[in-house]
Amino acid sequence: DPKTSTAMQGVSVIPLVILLSFSESRILGRRDDHQQALHGPSYHQVYRSAGEAYKFLGPERFKALALIMFSQYLQKCLYEEQVQRIKNVTEFAKTCSTGIDTAQCGKSVVTIVLDEICKSPEDVAKYPAHAECCAKPDPDRNTCFLAHKMTTAESLGPYNRPKLEEICKDYQENRDTLMGHYLYEMARRHPFVHSSHALIVTKYFEKIADDCCQDVSVSGQCFAEKMASHAKGLRQRSAIHKHNCDILVKNGEHTVKTIKMIQASEKIPKASFENVREIGQDIGKIYIDCCSGDAMECTIDMIKFTAKICEKRKALSTKFDKCCGNEGTDTENWECIIKTYDEKPDDLSPQAREFIDGPDVCKDYANQKDVYLDRFSYEYSRRHSEFSTALHLRIREVYLEMLTRCCQEEDSHVCLVKSEDLLHKEILVSQQLLKQNCDALQKLGTYYYQNGLLIQYAKKIPQAADSDLIDITNAITGVGSTCCKMEEDRQMNCYERELDMIVEEICRKQESAFVSEKLAQCCGLSYTRRRWCLAAQEVDKSYTPPPFSPDFFKFGVDLCNITSPQDLVIRKQTLLIHLVKLKPDIEEEQIKNITVTFLSMVDQCCKADAPEGCFTVEGPKLIEKCRAILGALGGVPVTVQ
Repeated sequence: DPKTSTAMQGVSVIPLVILLSFSESRILGRRDDHQQALHGPSYHQVYRSAGEAYKFLGPERFKALALIMFSQYLQKCLYEEQVQRIKNVTEFAKTCSTGIDTAQCGKSVVTIVLDEICKSPEDVAKYPAHAECCAKPDPDRNTCFLAHKMTTAESLGPYNRPKLEEICKDYQENRDTLMGHYLYEMARRHPFVHSSHALIVTKYFEKIADDCCQDVSVSGQCFAEKMASHAKGLRQRSAIHKHNCDILVKNGEHTVKTIKMIQASEKIPKASFENVREIGQDIGKIYIDCCSGDAMECTIDMIKFTAKICEKRKALSTKFDKCCGNEGTDTENWECIIKTYDEKPDDLSPQAREFIDGPDVCKDYANQKDVYLDRFSYEYSRRHSEFSTALHLRIREVYLEMLTRCCQEEDSHVCLVKSEDLLHKEILVSQQLLKQNCDALQKLGTYYYQNGLLIQYAKKIPQAADSDLIDITNAITGVGSTCCKMEEDRQMNCYERELDMIVEEICRKQESAFVSEKLAQCCGLSYTRRRWCLAAQEVDKSYTPPPFSPDFFKFGVDLCNITSPQDLVIRKQTLLIHLVKLKPDIEEEQIKNITVTFLSMVDQCCKADAPEGCFTVEGPKLIEKCRAILGALGGVPVTVQ
């Protein structure tokens, strides 16, 4: 594309060698500590200036990260438009990097990027919140843009993937342009993926292109196989990043740091409490920067953290030796570190009894409450890496309740011993629920398992749209299909993490107007409890079923034209949802009776010489059967979609 090539020549967005092998020597730069803790949605604060970032990162890495930022903030802008914005902010940062001391040069990277975004108006149809956000002062301006990021692929339209021969031709002849376009598309379609991972993903894509373009005759199959796994991994990591950012916004910095400390305790159980707690604090700060949209500070944090871990690796885990060699780039070393797991120490006792039987439990807790609770979580987590992070947080909450109550008693030790069953109960409930669901999925298969979930959720939130109920239960079934096949010690971490993300998405979609008071109450809880709240809901007693109407049941010749098995499944599931919405206390045998009759009617009429005439006769019979089973229902008319 001549137009693209010209634009690229003017700014050299991502020379490949710079993007993929950022020099380890750059990690020596320092930055000031955060001025204050960050709470709530307006968590961005003034970080290093654009000139300082440019000086630390170098021009080419600065440009690559600027592309990520502009693509994640303005997701519908063309690549060429972003190139011009990158050129503008890069020239500004370069000038400021020479030591010029002006008010403008003192501005943070995010402020400079948003100034560039707000310099000219945008199409209201593409960015309806642009003017509103730009009118706000910092940091509210940034918070506004973050809140209006488009999270669904449908918002951006379909991706027109280049032909394979074009990819391989560009890879050989114009690699920088190819990689620039890939980073642009990836960042705008995954607006919450952290910049450090965006660079890692870009390196993986470069390797795929290198492997698959060696032999054009097999490049199609090669790309299809490798990109499927690549894209799946990107979606998963992007979802985890967004989930962690949601936790930061809604539950605060302390919760994120506790989560990261727990995860570090599980991964490197031989490291000391002090070192693990420090790692949790450091990663918590990284998330604050990454979730604020500051791709440059996010990457600098990653570089410094990687260097710190490698410097202290002897005290943390010998497993980190493979992550800290000179042959690895900073992004490769970071990825290696976060994926590393060490074994438990040989001398680690099975239980940490000092938190129940210790002579000074209440005194130690009173002296340093947060540190004491962190030590409890550290000791519990390093012994039980098979537990999910969310379960560890719930165990911590239960233990805190025990301390709060028992430390007021005359004999606190007796109270703690008697209350210990509460910890065991929390663990047992989680283990049993996981086992029940995995067993049910194995016994029933995905189709009938999802149908069971549909009945449950149509009763819990009958006000939800049919399509939403199908999507939710399909996602939950997918979680079970994936996590229940894992090794036993990995199942709970996978299962609870993925379900928590689904519930987070349910709550996010409902934020503007919850369909029910019960759902609003559950979504208002901490993220460790909201899923359990939703699971505990049964029939929504506040729901009034609509009066029976034949319009809820449309049986026609279109059922014979369904060629996709999945489309037929959706039609059957929609019927199932309607039955539950019309009669929330409907029994399983009644549902089975209607479903069998429905399938028999479809089979009979689609084989008939005149299918339309058959449906005209048999359809009303089935509707009358539904009416008889459901009974004469009154109520407030509502639309069942």
